[in-house]
Amino acid sequence: MMTMHTAKRLPRTAAALVAWGVTMGVVASAGRADEGSSVVYCYDPGRDTVSEVVAGKCAGEVISADKAAEIRARRAQRIQRALMAKPTPVIPGRKQTGLGSAFFISRDGKVVTNNHVIDECAAVSVQTTTGKQAPAKVLAVDKAHDLAVLQADMKAPATAAFHPPLQMEAGKKLFIIGYPTKTLPPLRPQLTLGTYVPHDDTIMASLTASDAVVSMRAFVYPGNSGGPVLDDGGRVVGVVVAKINSVSVFKKTGTLVRDLGFAISLPVVFRFLDRHRIAYQTATPEVSMSDEELFGAAKPFIARIGCWN
Repeated sequence: MMTMHTAKRLPRTAAALVAWGVTMGVVASAGRADEGSSVVYCYDPGRDTVSEVVAGKCAGEVISADKAAEIRARRAQRIQRALMAKPTPVIPGRKQTGLGSAFFISRDGKVVTNNHVIDECAAVSVQTTTGKQAPAKVLAVDKAHDLAVLQADMKAPATAAFHPPLQMEAGKKLFIIGYPTKTLPPLRPQLTLGTYVPHDDTIMASLTASDAVVSMRAFVYPGNSGGPVLDDGGRVVGVVVAKINSVSVFKKTGTLVRDLGFAISLPVVFRFLDRHRIAYQTATPEVSMSDEELFGAAKPFIARIGCWN
């Protein structure tokens, strides 16, 4: 059953994800790793890549978090220049400097993404999974919860439906669909599998946990930001926002965590959309789908966000 929602004014909650030791888009600065640290930023000059590894397994150079962020940003810019060298830019006179994920919520072209995906962009574009691109304007933002809604200058191929607010059980299968940047920015959306996990008391106590986010065991990469988290029926149950900062958490807790990601919870998303009178749909899934079926059903409402400067 599908339900349309229009705006209702509801109270706003506070969140401070950056202060939680999570990373948005790139690994947050955690200071220079000392020689006694068990988890470090390891630089491979041959491939010009940075990884987070146990110190004894670093075959390259141990570098600081600031240096790691600098190398990753430089690499991303070089890749973007190579990718955008030939095609005619969708935003004349500007170059694409970043990307993120999003999903359509209305047929007239409204998409949900993270605020940090578009926050420092002179212009923004939206691209469908079939390659159609168009400029977009920012309709609403919530910097505290890292949410944004854009209006693309195009009709949506399909729209996502949110799951009504639900109490998830540990181990529930989840799916992330977006454009994760690993070594290269992907040209096509990718599916990442995950599972819901309750907040880990030890880890989250050191990160000042909040009900504004959902924790999940999944590998989240730069580029996944703003994409949907789906249940096995293809309904949106959260918006990808960040990954754990393995180095920072290890220093605080002594626990090595690599595959913990965070999504903005549905109540926060709904309050944001209601506050700005942006309509959306909710629907309870009727059947579970296979991974392939879900990916095929979701791809039409997935979007890639381009940041232009």
